[in-house]
Amino acid sequence: LTVEEKYQRKVEISDTLNKLRNGDWLMLESNPGKKIFAHFTGRVQMEEYPSWLRVNIPLKLDPFWVSVEENEFTGISGTIENNGTYETPTIIEVLADSGSVENPSITIGEEEVKYNGVINEKGLLKIDTDKMTVVLDFGNALSFDGVDDKVNIGNYPAGTNPFTIELWLKPKAADDGMFLSNGLGTQHNRLFLRINNDKTISFYTNDASGATTLASNFTVTLDEWVHLAVTRSGTAGKIIIDGVEDVSGTVRGGNLDGGRDWYIGARSDTTFPHECNIRDLRIWNIARTEEDIANDMNKKLTGNEPGLVHYWPMDEGSGNTIYDQTGDNDGTISGAIWVLDNWKNALANYEGGFPKLPPGNTDVSVTADIGTPTVTFKWHDRWV
Repeated sequence: LTVEEKYQRKVEISDTLNKLRNGDWLMLESNPGKKIFAHFTGRVQMEEYPSWLRVNIPLKLDPFWVSVEENEFTGISGTIENNGTYETPTIIEVLADSGSVENPSITIGEEEVKYNGVINEKGLLKIDTDKMTVVLDFGNALSFDGVDDKVNIGNYPAGTNPFTIELWLKPKAADDGMFLSNGLGTQHNRLFLRINNDKTISFYTNDASGATTLASNFTVTLDEWVHLAVTRSGTAGKIIIDGVEDVSGTVRGGNLDGGRDWYIGARSDTTFPHECNIRDLRIWNIARTEEDIANDMNKKLTGNEPGLVHYWPMDEGSGNTIYDQTGDNDGTISGAIWVLDNWKNALANYEGGFPKLPPGNTDVSVTADIGTPTVTFKWHDRWV
């Protein structure tokens, strides 16, 4: 290797391995039929020789062996076996395969854990008792490119009435983009919701008497889902994040209906587009409480709830229409595409600990208030 080549190899090796520090398990070949799991805990050290490099990787070994093959059991009741001599964590995957599943409860031996919420059809709840994480695969969502994508959802005559707007949002850029609006900059009687360059959220209202912007204290994390709600009652407005009030203040109390259609993803002329994923947009003719929002934000609604005037789950997964499950304002998609989106943290809706499988046999069972999930348990046998 030349001097330049050795330097480049050192940089590549160091960058690759340092990203793994204190991260997931590394598997090392060991005795036939087994592998040992270890954590990389320190900094890579390299020694140069005329034609090669020696790489020293500091590892922290846990005192157990792990079988090569991952064990797996699928079913809502049965007995699973840890053939090792050491308790082992498990990954529990709860799939809403055919229809939504509400409030699934899982019993492992003498311990019960529960998810208080809805897993929409084709959605997947994943519980990892090693990492102590609970995440929910959102399933279908509508993705906007931040250039010219939008959805026309027709007119909602908000007028001077109270209202609540809520949706799930996954911002991908802090681009001053408007992800919901019903008018252009020269027009009165309008509102918009926007992600600002500083990652705060703006709730803008404009009536015949002037304009007001209520800005959040909260800043979004790009590429992570957040539940957003805004409410108006008279001139009192709120921004509510994940079911908790973030900020309250004055908004315009006048007429916000200019007789124009509402748009998701950008304004009607595609100016101020926002790069994001969106699903589950709801409009109510009441100013909902934080408690009510928190109770319902992880649930799929029936469409008949009191005060609900428009409801777009946005989970169709194909086609150029999002269907209004309450009113008659089906939305027309222009450019935005359907995606199977990734995970959101669901720990807030989780009850119980993170049980591990003891050596030997353990009975498992699964129930749900609504629906029948497909449940898979995954684990490795461990030996001290």
